[in-house]
Amino acid sequence: MKKILLVAAVVLALGIAAVYIFIPSTITVSCVRPVRAMPPAVSRFLADTAKIYTAIQPSAGAMGNDFTYNGFTYHLNKLMYNGTEFSVKKNQDTVSATLIGVDLDKDSGFIYWTANIHSSTNPFTRLSQYVFAHGLKNSMSGLIDQMKNYLDTPAHLYGIGVKEIELKDSVLISTKSHKATEPAIADIYLLVKKLKDYALSEQVTATNYPMVNIQQNETGGFDFMVGLPVSRTVPQTADINIKYMPYRGKMFITEVKGGPGTIKTAAAQLKEFVTDSRRSVPAIPFELMVTDRSMESDTSKWETMLYYPVM
Repeated sequence: MKKILLVAAVVLALGIAAVYIFIPSTITVSCVRPVRAMPPAVSRFLADTAKIYTAIQPSAGAMGNDFTYNGFTYHLNKLMYNGTEFSVKKNQDTVSATLIGVDLDKDSGFIYWTANIHSSTNPFTRLSQYVFAHGLKNSMSGLIDQMKNYLDTPAHLYGIGVKEIELKDSVLISTKSHKATEPAIADIYLLVKKLKDYALSEQVTATNYPMVNIQQNETGGFDFMVGLPVSRTVPQTADINIKYMPYRGKMFITEVKGGPGTIKTAAAQLKEFVTDSRRSVPAIPFELMVTDRSMESDTSKWETMLYYPVM
């Protein structure tokens, strides 16, 4: 009997010793994921609780401003520079977890989520904290995977899909005008007709749809320019100019379906994308008018390609 008690005491002592040896005084739970998103967009995401909740909503259950996942309840404590601090609770155990973004390149980085648990000197509590940390690791991993999927999709961050292309049209004829008020469709297509008539007179063909750029000037009026890509160079006139686009020049583009309001919103979103990319802008952006707006009165059917030159 004494021998059994002695063996039990030794086993218990070894078990307690193992708890102190293998479970550190501070248990660090961390998850890191690479993301294909530009650092400014990641920073905005981490400072926007609505977007965070949107990203994790498919897998997490909402409870007011809190959310739960795999038995853990997350509450937003505070927003920080380039990050967010959460309190995470399960039963009576609570820990702080910090989610931050780490820049890697102009168009990529990491999101890093970490929590530190200070281990108790009580071996049984210490073991319970280790089990809590293991479950927290699984919970945080599932949520950070959802955030990665969200950040890897530009449409989630900017509201539009964006592609980078190389320009094929290298020669275009252009003309411009100005008005005290924003130009109407008739004003724009009056210039389109002028360019098409001139191309016909010079026996050249249009190689793409007409394009337009509208800018408000310092006096509050509007300057607008219309361009038409053509198959070869033609002589310039007093009000028709030749412009040479760099062959294989880089462009960010997005496709828009809708009227003026939709186009303006998409243009602002594309501009934000370009700003985040930190790419140089060698020329003005423009709208490629795929739909003939002078012939289609239903603006919801307009198709437009927005182009933003970059280097």
